Parts: sequence; structure tokens; C-alpha cells
Amino acid sequence: MKLSSPENKASEEKLKEALALSRSIGTGDLEAENLENLSELYRLQERWEEALKRHQEFHKITAEVFTQETTNQSQNFDHQRKMQNDERDRQVKLAHHQEQEKILHNVYMAMLVDIV
Repeated sequence: MKLSSPENKASEEKLKEALALSRSIGTGDLEAENLENLSELYRLQERWEEALKRHQEFHKITAEVFTQETTNQSQNFDHQRKMQNDERDRQVKLAHHQEQEKILHNVYMAMLVDIV
């Protein structure tokens, strides 16, 4: 069933505009969605080569988005781990400092007792 009508032509133009906009603002997930919709429209119109081309672009962009999201998650994990390690190190230094203060206090108190 080949669909070709003025409404389909308008749909195609709107999808192409949406695709161009998503590309210009760099939103890969929206770009992939627009490519998938355009591929589906071409499939319904039995425009097989164009449908295949857009479908392949959809898969390429989807893989890129997945890779970027994975990279972002990895970077976030690394950042959180670094922050936790920094906090742990700070806590260890604070405990060490407090222990040194306690020792010095005891030494000073012993010296005062000896003086008195």
C-alpha cells in the first residue's frame, strides 16, 4: 500500500524540519527519533532506499547516543568515587589531628601536674 498524498508530503517536510532542528541543537535522542519516524514514513510510502538509509542513520545515531550516555555515566561514577575518597581522606586527617590534640593535651596536663 503506497501512501502518497499532500498530507504525507507535509508530514515528510515537517519531519525533515524537525530532523534539521534536532541536528542543529545537537540532541541525538531527538535526532534518532526523527530519523526513525522519517524511515517509517518512507516505508509506508514504499520508498525503500530512503527508508533503509534513514533507518541505518537511526541505528548509527542510537549507538552514538548510547556510547555518550555510557561515557557520561562512567565519568559521573568516577567523579563520585573521587569525591568519596576525598571525603574519606579528610575524615582520616581530621581524626588524626584530633588524636594529636588529645595527646598534646595529655602531655601538657602532665607537665602542669609536675610543675605544681
